[in-house]
Amino acid sequence: MSELENGHQNDMMAVSVSLHESEVIVKARRRSLLVVRRLVMLVLLAVAWLRVLASSEPPAPPEEEAELRTATELFRRAASHRINGEIFVRGTRALVPWLDRLGGGLSSLVLVNVRKLEVAGVLDLEPVLATERRDGRFEKDDSATTATLWNGRVLGFIARFLDEILEADSLNTDLSLAARAAYKATLERHHPLYVRTAARAILSRLPDARTLFENRLGYPPDTWDTRLRADLDSLKTALDTFLIALKAALQRHDHVL
Repeated sequence: MSELENGHQNDMMAVSVSLHESEVIVKARRRSLLVVRRLVMLVLLAVAWLRVLASSEPPAPPEEEAELRTATELFRRAASHRINGEIFVRGTRALVPWLDRLGGGLSSLVLVNVRKLEVAGVLDLEPVLATERRDGRFEKDDSATTATLWNGRVLGFIARFLDEILEADSLNTDLSLAARAAYKATLERHHPLYVRTAARAILSRLPDARTLFENRLGYPPDTWDTRLRADLDSLKTALDTFLIALKAALQRHDHVL
C-alpha cells in the first residue's frame, strides 16, 4: 500500500473515531438532559403537592363525631339571657342520632318534645312560657312548657351521665352503672314507680363502652383519652351552661326543671 493510501485510511479512521465520539457525547448529553427534565418534573410535582397540603382543610371528622360537635356548638349558642328556642330545638335534635346509638329509648322521648316545639314555632322561648302560664295551658301535654321541661330534664340526665363517664379512671367504664347513677340523680324523681322500674331495667341493658364508642360512634380506642374525652367534655360543658340558663328561665315562670 502506498504512503498516500495509508494516509487516506488513517484520515478515514480518525473521522470514524471522531464521529463515534460525537455520537457518544450527543447520547450522553441527551441522557443528562432527560435526567434534568425528570428532576425538574419531580420538583414541580413536589411543590404542587406541598401547596395543596398547605391550602387544604383538615379531613372532616366521621359523621358521628360531627354530630356531637354540632350539638355542642348549638347548645353553646342557645345559652343566653333569653333562651333561643330555635337553637335549643336544633341542638336537642342533633343529639338524637347519638341517643339512638346509646339506646334505651331516650331518642324517641326527645323527638316527641322536639316536634311539639317545632309545631309551636318557638324562637324566643320565654314569651311562650309566660303566655302558657297566663292562659293555664302550661300543664297540657301538647304545650311548649311541657315539652321544654321534659327535654330539659333529659338533657340534665345526659349531662350527669357524661359526668359519670368522665369521672371514671378510664372511659372503658360500665356505661349501665353510669346511666343508672345519672338517672337516680336526675329523672327518677319525676317518674312514678312503674316508670322507674322500667327505666332501671332498660338502662341496665345499655351497650358496653367498646360497642358504643368504637363500633357505634367511630372512636378507635387509642383516641379515647384524647379526642373522645375532649368531645364528651366539651358537650358536657355546653350542656351544663345551657341548663343553668334554662333553669333560670323556667324559674322566672314558676317552673322547676
